[in-house]
Amino acid sequence: MSVRRGVAALSSLALFSGCMNFGNSPAPSPQRFQINYSLENTPPQSHFPVTLRISPLTTDGLYARDRIVVRTGKNRVDHYEYRRWATKPARMIFDLLQRDLAASGVFRAVISGASPVANDLLLSGVVERIEEIDTDGCSASLKIRFLFSRTPSIGVDVPLLQKAYEASETCRTNDVEDFVAAMSRSLANISKRLLRDIETILSEPAP
Repeated sequence: MSVRRGVAALSSLALFSGCMNFGNSPAPSPQRFQINYSLENTPPQSHFPVTLRISPLTTDGLYARDRIVVRTGKNRVDHYEYRRWATKPARMIFDLLQRDLAASGVFRAVISGASPVANDLLLSGVVERIEEIDTDGCSASLKIRFLFSRTPSIGVDVPLLQKAYEASETCRTNDVEDFVAAMSRSLANISKRLLRDIETILSEPAP
């Protein structure tokens, strides 16, 4: 069964179940899926004596919940009824990016949330797209817009980079687990490119 037909079948089943009473049978529990990938053991090209703070990522409304969004046309989206993200996508992405940046060895420290430690740099971002594209085969499409700034102790933040990173990985099969694996590769791709750009910026002479 293709992913598209699977989504349609799940939507039809949900509608049919809502119209019929099957002896008050409980609805099936949702299956939960998590984006994840292994860290690369690559030595950093540079190390900087700076502390980076990462702000929680925000997201556009369509992707704010735990539903896996499936795009079946330019202006048509759907979602799986009983297959969902383990938590809100922005949170999953935030956790992995923080892990990657902290493990990179590029920074003196990487922090988030309330902390008595002062930060020199600030990274924030918006998840603008995270969806399964099912228009011509299956692919995992991800787009995140980041703002990377220097945070002086006195004065306003100084933007160093504002950039949207996009990645799309093809699903090897039409299985949902394979889509999640493809989305994990998309995020790994963006994480690597973001870190490379930050290293390049920090290596440049201060103006």
